[in-house]
Amino acid sequence: MKANYADFDGLDFEKYFWTDFSENNKQITKRIQNLEWYLLGRIQAKCEQIQHLPVSPAVAEKLSELYLARGVSSTAAIEGSTFTADEVLQIRHQQLEAQPSQQCIQKDIENIYAAFDSIKYEDSSGSNRPLTVERICELHALIYDGVSEPKKDAPGQMPGQMPGQIRSSSVGVARYRAPDAKHCRKLLDRLCAWLEDFLMADSPDGSNTDGSNTDGADDGRHASSNLHQVNAEFFGKAVLAAVLVHVYLLLIHPFQDGNGRLSRAVEMKILLSHKIPEMSVYLLSNHYNETRTRYYQLLDEVSHERSFPAEKFIRYALEGLSDQLDAQLDELRNENIRLLVAGHVQQEFLGKTKLLEMRQRELATALALSGQPVELYAVPSLSPQLAKYYEKLTHKTVTRDINTLSKLGIATLTPAGVEINRDFFTQSHSNALRH
Repeated sequence: MKANYADFDGLDFEKYFWTDFSENNKQITKRIQNLEWYLLGRIQAKCEQIQHLPVSPAVAEKLSELYLARGVSSTAAIEGSTFTADEVLQIRHQQLEAQPSQQCIQKDIENIYAAFDSIKYEDSSGSNRPLTVERICELHALIYDGVSEPKKDAPGQMPGQMPGQIRSSSVGVARYRAPDAKHCRKLLDRLCAWLEDFLMADSPDGSNTDGSNTDGADDGRHASSNLHQVNAEFFGKAVLAAVLVHVYLLLIHPFQDGNGRLSRAVEMKILLSHKIPEMSVYLLSNHYNETRTRYYQLLDEVSHERSFPAEKFIRYALEGLSDQLDAQLDELRNENIRLLVAGHVQQEFLGKTKLLEMRQRELATALALSGQPVELYAVPSLSPQLAKYYEKLTHKTVTRDINTLSKLGIATLTPAGVEINRDFFTQSHSNALRH
């Protein structure tokens, strides 16, 4: 969508070169190299693996909550929050009340959850709407609600901002000055139109660019259940679009504050509505937070160098997402191995009711659920039941039990402590995945 000079009276198109959206589309097609398409193919393959890993509903729910908490923690940390993912989970469940000096950050956490929940509900209910200016303002209203009180205009003071209200004054970040406030709404309109145009050419038959069905039928299932049926180019362009909309929103900077959190929430919305597994849509925020210096450096380059469509930032984001998906796959496979071990232990000790056998079964199960080496002195504290079993027994009994589990192939003793014999179960796990 080529910028119309008549629509943007006074906008410096030489400075804000990225507003020529139609030219950007051409450049994206030309400049995306084999490495980027290779990365996008790898990302799609990894998303398919995650989608089809056999995980129980209870475990899937637990992991989804964990990844959501990490995503919330990361996007808040980029803005200065010091809350860990565990503390964010406690805030989620109203188990943590921040100190007065941190209550504004706690409110920020709650607001990010509210925005993400809104996006998730929209997706799960099948009511996905295309990205619009109104939806962008709604998400900002959720993110910014109650974070700071609007200020009264005063000499030398920035005007305050109401949640969801497009800014009415100039803003800048470091050496970047965003476009004049009077152009923000029209730029957002063009951004939303660009997103639809960019994706429409490769949209699979029968679906809109937001993943919703166009034939009027809705079987209640999200389109992500058909990820393997999505052509690679459409999937790749959807991921590219999510990253680029993130960048565009930061360049437009439509609100006085909260633009970073908003841009990452919209990125997550686009990923979720284009068949990325829910537990994976938060991974880019993790990547940005873990590499925060690079994140800021590349965003600064995008705003000042005529390299749009931001090839360096795109590659940085895709490499990070690919790495994050690898880590997530490892975590999911480890979780499956833990459950496989626990099931094997139950089978191995089935029908065995002697106190010694029950104690060894509890030890094996606790080691499996621990998922990491445990020093010998700490073995009795692995579970409340183990603590009772070993309460009046000596250290030699713990050692004998571990030796018994070693002979069964269940446990192994390493310099770091006793742990589940992963080599024994890995092949079984791989066979289970193939079938």
